[in-house]
Amino acid sequence: MSRAGSAAILSLIFLLSMFFSSGILDASTAADVIDHWPTGEKIIGLTFDIGPASENTTQILDGLADYDIKATFFLSGQWLEDNPALARRILSEGHGVGNNTDSYADMSELGREQIEREIQRVDQLAVEILGRELHPFFRPSDGFYDNRLLDILGESGYRHCILWSWKMLDEQTGSAPDIRTQAQESLRPGAIFSMPLGSDALTPQVLPQIIDDATQEGYTFKTLTHIVSQVPPYRTYEVQPGDTLSDIAHQFDTTPETLAEINQLTDPSYLEIGEILRLPPVKIPEDETLPPEAREPEEPAVDPKPPIEEPEEPEREDPPEKEPADSWWTLPGLWLRSLWNGLWQLPVRLIDFMIEMLKQNGS
Repeated sequence: MSRAGSAAILSLIFLLSMFFSSGILDASTAADVIDHWPTGEKIIGLTFDIGPASENTTQILDGLADYDIKATFFLSGQWLEDNPALARRILSEGHGVGNNTDSYADMSELGREQIEREIQRVDQLAVEILGRELHPFFRPSDGFYDNRLLDILGESGYRHCILWSWKMLDEQTGSAPDIRTQAQESLRPGAIFSMPLGSDALTPQVLPQIIDDATQEGYTFKTLTHIVSQVPPYRTYEVQPGDTLSDIAHQFDTTPETLAEINQLTDPSYLEIGEILRLPPVKIPEDETLPPEAREPEEPAVDPKPPIEEPEEPEREDPPEKEPADSWWTLPGLWLRSLWNGLWQLPVRLIDFMIEMLKQNGS
């Protein structure tokens, strides 16, 4: 093969690799990792891992009903298949659900196809039993994850990989008072508690104590769906040279007093360069990936006054609509569209060119 033919093939391989590895064709985004929610509100995300052996599920559901508390249950495929009635009860009582893999396997030890099967089988069972998939929350077994898993989760529709701020272990060797103390010391705004439901776990014994302690401290328990979709997260700002609290407050449409309170500043006139300040949260839009039953119901608008009948106006002919100035049919729009179409045809033209070069070399 001549040098020209070799150069054509190398150019083709390079351009195709750049084209198909670019963000044009890959629109998936990796899942984010959440071990707490950045907020100042005294809320706790109470979660339970339901592996293959979770004999205490009924007892825990009864206890949560007594306290009128909603939690989030991460379901494994094996448990879901063996306990369809309990799974439906979890959903019907207003609790949240998430994917906890099919066999409760360590995702870091599996290949890509195995990971996809672990995730997809749980969703298939959930659709058959619950009528819906378990998006957008996923919890890896024992918290093991890597970037590969986060990419696969994003491609599978799972936006959030949920870990924890405090985890009660199955093999907890301490007594119930020890576990209670650990949980109490872990109370933070936006904390996520993870508790097991195995037969050897002390969860049914310590859960009422943990709930009582948190309630006395002014905390409430919410599902992860509520926290992620309804509780605005804090923003942050890194202090720059010359910044004052008044300048920062004006920049982010708040007050110096609010910033001082949020950040517990004892001397608001003194800021360190590089210091990270919390900013007031902004309202976050409704998460369209959440199932309809998980969203907050909209209250119908009520008009206290009866409608006033207005006299009908004679119909007038509307003037013809003018095409907007930024239409695709303007000259820049046509140029950009032609450029885009040309990019998509580039691989085909390169292949034709390579074939023609090979024919010439053969002759």
